[in-house]
Amino acid sequence: MDKKNFKWEIKGWHLALLYPFTIIFIVLSIVLVTMDSSSWWLSTLSYFCFAVAGLSLTASIYSIVKLAPSINVKVQSKLRKNAFIDRLFAQYDLRTIVFATINFIINLGYVVFNAVIGIVSKSVWYGSLSAYYLTLTIMRGTIVLYHGKNALIKTERPQGYEKMSDKQIELRLYRLNGILLLILPIALSFVILDMVANGSAFVRWGWTVFGFAAVAFYKVIASIVQIVRSRKRSEDLTVHVLRNVGFAAALVTILSLQTSLLHSFGDGTNSALFNAITGAGVCAVTAIMGITMIIKSSIKIKHLNKMEENDTNNTLNEKDLTND
Repeated sequence: MDKKNFKWEIKGWHLALLYPFTIIFIVLSIVLVTMDSSSWWLSTLSYFCFAVAGLSLTASIYSIVKLAPSINVKVQSKLRKNAFIDRLFAQYDLRTIVFATINFIINLGYVVFNAVIGIVSKSVWYGSLSAYYLTLTIMRGTIVLYHGKNALIKTERPQGYEKMSDKQIELRLYRLNGILLLILPIALSFVILDMVANGSAFVRWGWTVFGFAAVAFYKVIASIVQIVRSRKRSEDLTVHVLRNVGFAAALVTILSLQTSLLHSFGDGTNSALFNAITGAGVCAVTAIMGITMIIKSSIKIKHLNKMEENDTNNTLNEKDLTND
């Protein structure tokens, strides 16, 4: 066999052996960590399991990365047989609105959950969290409701928007959500105040905090990527609103992560100071985003109104000339 042209072809039975093998040795490694390591043979076994788990995990990740494109094509080809799912893959704006609707429903659940616990336990912490999620729900809800009405009414304007163009409606929704982004830090400030004054925290038990850390960083990175992508792929300002809201929500997960880490591994020294600084930073960035959206939309609304006024005047002048 020519070594230079050798290429490992991944087959089904390779994966059938590799993935269970990887899981078994990861579990063994975790179990051995919790056991007494004073015995030399147990320590040797632990290192062996760690090495095998690391190698097999590397091979598993390689196989997933290698096979992901072909799997993606096959899955998409099957899913896109459905007309709605085909539109979902093809239209970036529609995909954004659908996932925003899912987030809207989840946020609504958080509102009810935290509100009930806050009322029952008379807790400022849960009451503040309920207010925070309520603000997020309203922000996503304005966009979902607008697009929902458009989808149902189709050719007609939603009530109250009959005389407005699409751009005017989008700009007004953009400005409204900018105002709501200014309200978001107010709701969040009560959560931060409870952290600083009473030592409240988002508690994650044991090693689950590291899983939450991975999710938190993923959400922040993904939200930044989505903001950049939305600017390139869509001119719909309501889509931009949803991406900004997603970024603001992702920032709060970093604050949540910090409080969890300090609660799990800190000794309580300067925890209040760190939470106050990070919380202030999150509130500041969110407020700046809101102010930027308000200023940007207000300028564009004035410019659009002026253009439409000029168009109306030109049309009237043309009619007068025709009558003459």
